[in-house]
Amino acid sequence: MKTVLRKVTAVVSAIILSVCGLLYASCKKENGYYSAFCFDAEISVATFDGSLPDSVKRGIDEILYGLSGEFSLSGNGFLSRFNAAETGEEIAVSPLAFKVLEKMTAAHGISPAFNPAVLPFLRLWHFTPDTKVPNGDFVPPTADEITAVKNSNSFDPTAFSFNEEKTAVVKNEKISFDAGGIIKGVAVDEITELLKSKGYDSGYVNFGGSSISILSANSLSVTHPDDVSKNIIRVEKPENVFVSTSGNYRTYYEYDGVRYSHIIDAESGRPTNSGVTSAIVFGNSGWLTDATSTALMLLDKSGAENLIRTLVGNAEYGVLTVFVIINDGDEKTVLTNEKQGEFTLLDDSYSVSTVV
Repeated sequence: MKTVLRKVTAVVSAIILSVCGLLYASCKKENGYYSAFCFDAEISVATFDGSLPDSVKRGIDEILYGLSGEFSLSGNGFLSRFNAAETGEEIAVSPLAFKVLEKMTAAHGISPAFNPAVLPFLRLWHFTPDTKVPNGDFVPPTADEITAVKNSNSFDPTAFSFNEEKTAVVKNEKISFDAGGIIKGVAVDEITELLKSKGYDSGYVNFGGSSISILSANSLSVTHPDDVSKNIIRVEKPENVFVSTSGNYRTYYEYDGVRYSHIIDAESGRPTNSGVTSAIVFGNSGWLTDATSTALMLLDKSGAENLIRTLVGNAEYGVLTVFVIINDGDEKTVLTNEKQGEFTLLDDSYSVSTVV
């Protein structure tokens, strides 16, 4: 993946979550603003209680350059070196890369549905920057092609191990992985920590619409997975919270009338077909909300209910609210642990199922 960090001047017009006036006037005017492009998505940072001096913008640049340098699929960063290494080889790891690997392993431990080792399947299905094709040229891989790469998707705590100093990783199995399911959340965590250390307590960080940190806002609206021109849920006055969303309606191919999502099930090697169209997670950290929103997309209704109970039932995870939107045949349901009245459902064709 060739990751470019470049400044942009306009906010992306189509994002999954709308917050603080990105699409709707729900916040006061920004006093400070920063925007760049990284990991094939726009990231925007706004503050309402003070301007963003060049020193803070440079700090944001350093965070993004560091993460993109280590976790791009191309170049000489950690991820590309790890993926190219042979089994048994030792790969140097920076403190930043070590931190991200620890979070990946923790997220996989919470839900094995979060499996970064889907990279061979993403390439097979043409969902990496170097394999993308025009929608009209897309042809799904055959069952034999899928089977041929299934021995490359192991991801568990034994897939790699650290040396005692935690300065190098030993590749224990034939594995290649992608950081796309967590890296935006990590970036949002790091930038939010920087802003708070500089005294900001009002504003937001928005990475591609899929990972957001809200210091304070009047409201947050979730795009409708069935019609991206509409919203399906609104939450009032979110504050000091991270929000991540995953959906199967933004990036996909169509072939013979069938839609193939970019969210791949590592077990089957195929795009998810769980009936879940969108998953939104509110919590105290971007990396975990990012990873678990991805995991929820890969689970059926029962599995999603169980994961919601796990997430909100363990205070150590810091997950506060989960919405899982299901449109599966005749069933149109929003699964959530949130009490009705704490949010507004904007489409009465959906029913709410409260997970307790």
